[in-house]
Amino acid sequence: MVFVNQTRRAFGMKTGAFGNTNHMDEQKNEFSERIERIQRRLKLNESADLKSARIEIAGKACVYFYADGFLDKSALERVLGNAKSIDASVWENVGSISRFAERYLSFSDCAVSNEDRAIEQVLRGFTLFLFEAFPDQPLVAEVRHVPQRSLKEPDKGKTLRGPHEGFGESLNVNLALLRRRIVNEKLRCESFVAGKKTQTRLALCYLEGTADPKLLHEIRSRLKRLRDKAVCSGEENVTEALFFRSGIGLLNPLPRVRYTERPDTCAAELLEGKLVILTDTTPNAIILPITLFDFMEESDDYYFPPLTASYLRFVRLFSFLASVFLVPLWLLAVKLDAQIPNDFSFLLISDEYAVPVFLQLLLIEFSVDALKLASLNTPEPLANSLSVVGGLLLGDFAVKSGWFVPQTILYSALVAITSFIPNNYELGYSLKFARILLICAVEAFSIWGLIGASAFLIAALILTRKEIGMRGFLYPFYPFSVRGIMKLVFRTRTGREEKNER
Repeated sequence: MVFVNQTRRAFGMKTGAFGNTNHMDEQKNEFSERIERIQRRLKLNESADLKSARIEIAGKACVYFYADGFLDKSALERVLGNAKSIDASVWENVGSISRFAERYLSFSDCAVSNEDRAIEQVLRGFTLFLFEAFPDQPLVAEVRHVPQRSLKEPDKGKTLRGPHEGFGESLNVNLALLRRRIVNEKLRCESFVAGKKTQTRLALCYLEGTADPKLLHEIRSRLKRLRDKAVCSGEENVTEALFFRSGIGLLNPLPRVRYTERPDTCAAELLEGKLVILTDTTPNAIILPITLFDFMEESDDYYFPPLTASYLRFVRLFSFLASVFLVPLWLLAVKLDAQIPNDFSFLLISDEYAVPVFLQLLLIEFSVDALKLASLNTPEPLANSLSVVGGLLLGDFAVKSGWFVPQTILYSALVAITSFIPNNYELGYSLKFARILLICAVEAFSIWGLIGASAFLIAALILTRKEIGMRGFLYPFYPFSVRGIMKLVFRTRTGREEKNER
């Protein structure tokens, strides 16, 4: 097959079954004008990847437009190669281009569209066909190959057992991963489009009859309003648009949703009545509604026996509390050194230091974040060298130079380890901000500062604005639920389905 990119040329004309010469001239003129108009709108002369080509099918010209990076050329060659052998008399027996495509073109998915919609589909990677025989009926066909990486387990949320696969950047592939796990006609995946310029595809997934209808209606209406919101940063833009914060709400770092790249996690949440929002071009799925303690559940909990999983969940809960209160409590012990019993004297500082302990702790907090940022931009072969320099040499020399004492390095290191346990960056930094607030309060007001700051944090959690469908950010402790607490502490789910599920 010969592809000809130059399309603005005069096409040859033959009289035939389509009537007189005037009718064919009008047909040809409309065909040429539409081609020129589409070329201007797509700016083919200025675009490196948007192209057009011309072929003759059954004695009539056909011009198609495509994005070079998406086009599956082997499939297109196969379809159009067969079409070239069609006899010219075929146009006498078809009344529309859709009937022609059904009979003679082996496209898996094609449809007649208007010009505006057809151009939008070309930008999505579809192929637009214009036939001289039917110039007013643009045909859009899916002859594309979407570039994507191989599916692998996400770096955040790895499991010791269970499937080692994660979502990718293709929305269709991600939906297939969910369908593979929930083979049920009640699984709904509604389609939405966000942004007039970005035209980002979204999918709202839920289990009909299990999801809360009130929550579903509210989220559906909010997603429809995303039509005017640009979504270029993936799931974060969607979250900000769904749960817009203003005023003092901008100072609240607590997460409103949960992100995951694991399809098995999404499937489990769907079965429990949660909603999942998938965004094209990003592997992160949005799960809602959530509570603070939802972040203490991990996929590993359901790939181990209940006793082991409950123990891991308890360790995770203890680590969350330690990451917030361990350093402030130690700082309080240092300030109250005269009142500390001899049995706990190991907590006190015996070495001399030049920098106040309060500033030491803050410096280490900022240094750990600086190392994290540096590691993100460090080439992989140099990552180990950065770890050695940052973790050993700098820490050792800082102690010897008198900047820090060994205790600040020890407790800060323990807290840094616990900060990697939450499988959510927003929650991790929320715990960090809470810890810094407690450190400042203890330095300023000693034990009363610790009590007052702790009360403030609890009040902030309680007063965190409820989103639609959320029972409370501190549920099951507020509102109080014994059953919820038992489910939080112990892994009790046995995998049995409800009786009304089929």
